[in-house]
Amino acid sequence: MLEKVEEIFKHPEIILQHIPWVDIENSMIYIGGSVMEGFGNATSDIDVFVISSDDPTSEDINLSNEEQRFFEGMYSLVHNIIHEGIRYDFTYWNSDKVNHIKNSINNIDLNTDFQMVLNKGEIDFLHRLKYAKSIINHAEFSEFLKTINFDNLRYYIAVTESQAFAGTLEDLQGAFISKDYGTAFFRAKRLVEITFTALLALHGETNPNVKWLYRKLQRLSETTGDFNYFSKFMELQNSNFDPATVKIYIRECVKYCQEINIGIQEQLKTKQEV
Repeated sequence: MLEKVEEIFKHPEIILQHIPWVDIENSMIYIGGSVMEGFGNATSDIDVFVISSDDPTSEDINLSNEEQRFFEGMYSLVHNIIHEGIRYDFTYWNSDKVNHIKNSINNIDLNTDFQMVLNKGEIDFLHRLKYAKSIINHAEFSEFLKTINFDNLRYYIAVTESQAFAGTLEDLQGAFISKDYGTAFFRAKRLVEITFTALLALHGETNPNVKWLYRKLQRLSETTGDFNYFSKFMELQNSNFDPATVKIYIRECVKYCQEINIGIQEQLKTKQEV
């Protein structure tokens, strides 16, 4: 799939031919997603993003081809096509919306009462920009990326996951006290996911999709040469429910996650004091 992406960068018309209604001169068009991040595989889709002041409509897109789909997503407009056996996912973001997202992450103040200002789709949008590569208007796109405070993104994710940590731990403890060990078991697994998502965010791994948790930990371990986090994650996540040992497992998860969370809170406090 990477070979096809490289071909696109050499020949942007491969993409542009499918979006003739877009004002090319005044738009930013780039490739992002798992392929660009290094998590893709031979069957991965190619994710194309278009930032423009004009939103396309179903009338703009010729849907006579059954291999095309156009729909309004939760946060953006999406147009899917299959061309020469490869699926392309075109996602359209309005430039005003993008500026709002950019200003939101740039102006976050971690020293005040923290409130969530970005939804999951907006976090994902910002993260994908970190690995994106433009196919046109390269200078403009490069300057645009420089205006985004990606450092704030990793702290934002760490804080929001820390907030989720408290709620999940409370649920877990309630289930445990009630001897609902099945619920407590799965809340413990969720606590592990939340803890590692926050930890990874502080290390710059800001992909919000849980399915890439393994790959993010793997990459961090390979980059740092330290496989302790990776090994512990695999140990905790690979544990099966066993009535004879479930209480021991839950206590181990809570103890380990709380230790990691303390370190996360110390890093956040250091950031706030800067």
